[in-house]
Amino acid sequence: MPDILLRDIDPDCLRREIVADVLAAVREVMLEQSAPRTVDRQQMAELLGVSLPSLDREVAEGRIPSIKIGTRRVFEPRKVFDALANNKQNLSDTES
Repeated sequence: MPDILLRDIDPDCLRREIVADVLAAVREVMLEQSAPRTVDRQQMAELLGVSLPSLDREVAEGRIPSIKIGTRRVFEPRKVFDALANNKQNLSDTES
């Protein structure tokens, strides 16, 4: 019976789809376990490969989310990268 269900499916295509799904699931777990939940300005600038003034400008313009705790500003790297990816997608959509 299983042969009948898989007869019309390309095994290489199925294998690639399974691997992609597993890698995506594992990546999420690895990121949650290995990445710090918050980083300071210096660490965020290093992760992004930008200067502190550039980081501050992006925060002021609302392109990078941050959390202000007293006089300190911290960042959640995952949210920052998601926001930047979303901003990039929005720019691509408006240019089309």
